[in-house]
Amino acid sequence: MTDLEELLGYVWLKPKVTGLTVDLFADDGQAFERDGHEPWVYVRNGYDRFTSDFIAITIEGQRLVGSAAELKIRANELEDVRRFVNQHRALLLDSANGLLSPMEFFKRLDDNA
Repeated sequence: MTDLEELLGYVWLKPKVTGLTVDLFADDGQAFERDGHEPWVYVRNGYDRFTSDFIAITIEGQRLVGSAAELKIRANELEDVRRFVNQHRALLLDSANGLLSPMEFFKRLDDNA
């Protein structure tokens, strides 16, 4: 991703919410349709909240989207993200399809922890 405006329509999932070491951004209302791609999450490719380099991972197959950028997080952390996405696939898809409010999404995410 090159334009931070692409994060409009995504909810910020901080490590204290996910248990991961990196920030995730999950579609919370059909941004994937607006932008013409399959549902995915963005992963901050770094640890600083001001890092503006992101990796997209599909919700269905947990595959990286686009060209292979320089990975600035550890490979095992990327695998942890993939496991998180797989574990919460149905919830992430419901959110992406606009079936949940952000409050309900966070509640259900907490219930599934």
